[in-house]
Amino acid sequence: MTVILAPQAAFESIPPSQQIVHGPITYVSHCVRHGLPFFGRAYVGYIPTTERLAPATLRRMVLQAARHGEGSLESELGSMLQVCIKPAGVALVTRSAHDCIGPRLLEGETARRSTWQGRYRADSSLRTEFLALCDQGLA
Repeated sequence: MTVILAPQAAFESIPPSQQIVHGPITYVSHCVRHGLPFFGRAYVGYIPTTERLAPATLRRMVLQAARHGEGSLESELGSMLQVCIKPAGVALVTRSAHDCIGPRLLEGETARRSTWQGRYRADSSLRTEFLALCDQGLA
């Protein structure tokens, strides 16, 4: 299966069996424990059925979901995507470095969270392909 990177790909030519990957999308959220703001980067992948999202629309969705805090970012974004485009699968990887870690002298600590829905949960090769793309920073 070939990964198609948006926005370079023409949305009309993407077959339903291939994933669309957007990222990194920089967002600002707040730490649930300390309430301090932090920056993060999100990589979002989905397998379209009939509808597709423009990169700017997906970016706005990530920014809106990040306003609810880091604890609900993944669930909020997954719910938004299900309502808007009803994809066959959704993958989300977030990487963030909290500012509240700095005073404790834990430099270089980053949190990485991932969420899998639909076909991503069932197909390990699809998850591996998505994670490899995120780790390479090509998305």
